[in-house]
Amino acid sequence: MRRKAKIIYIIDDSLYNLKAIDKKVKRSLRCKTKLFQDPNEALKAMEQQTPDLVLTDYRLDHHLHNELSGEQLLLAVKKSHPDVPVLVYSSSKNELLALRLIAQGAEEFIPRSKAFYQEIGPISAFHINRLRLPLQGAKVAIFSTLLLTITFFVLISVGLITFASFSIIGSIVLLGITVFVIEMITRKYRSQQI
Repeated sequence: MRRKAKIIYIIDDSLYNLKAIDKKVKRSLRCKTKLFQDPNEALKAMEQQTPDLVLTDYRLDHHLHNELSGEQLLLAVKKSHPDVPVLVYSSSKNELLALRLIAQGAEEFIPRSKAFYQEIGPISAFHINRLRLPLQGAKVAIFSTLLLTITFFVLISVGLITFASFSIIGSIVLLGITVFVIEMITRKYRSQQI
């Protein structure tokens, strides 16, 4: 079964930047993009379709009709869609700005360096792929624990482990470990979804 293409919203008041970023992101991963020069249009579009990732410029003031900055857009996205990762980029290399944006919910602050257009695609791909990791990790851990449990019980039934007391104690310990691992994975997965 083929995976559904991820949807990335890119918001920048410069049409040149939009097209350049769009091209680099699509080279790094299979996705659909929606481009917006007006952050208000991006927020309206989110009411109809939730993106998997938002890329936004910090300064969105090229067109005077833009009422929102990248920071205000970040806050609006996090309020309506707290689970959608937002990456903010800027030509400003202000470390306090970067820390403030991350504290407000940005996944990452990307400074517009000379390598920006080469980095934006792989960075976006990293954040998109990271969304799948907790569930995949949980499946692998649960499968491994169940396989270990089945192997242990097969060994007991075949008679390779002959001491009845060890079998009972071992079974209880293994069952406890299985429940503990599943509970820890479930808690971690839930905390990452909030």
